[in-house]
Amino acid sequence: MRKTDNLEVAPKGELTILKDFLPPPEQWVRRENQKMTYVTSVERIGIQKGEATILTRLLQRRFGELPVWASEKIAKAKPPALEEWSLRILDAPTLENVLADLS
Repeated sequence: MRKTDNLEVAPKGELTILKDFLPPPEQWVRRENQKMTYVTSVERIGIQKGEATILTRLLQRRFGELPVWASEKIAKAKPPALEEWSLRILDAPTLENVLADLS
């Protein structure tokens, strides 16, 4: 194997090693675990609107046409409220119970 600057050139058919460009293998796992999914604010708004739309359709199916106050509350809701309400719809006896403020 011959060396050229920071690159070791292996004979044909062998691996080429870029020692100075790669971190040591023990750091690979740490870096992999540090990767996070990045969601843009536009994507976050789209996800929130989609959750609100599905919740609205489910509520309409269960309770009929929604009053204006309910539609407005859903449109202004943050994701934690939408998630909670989407679970409450399964057990709550009334629309008011579903959309009650989080405690």
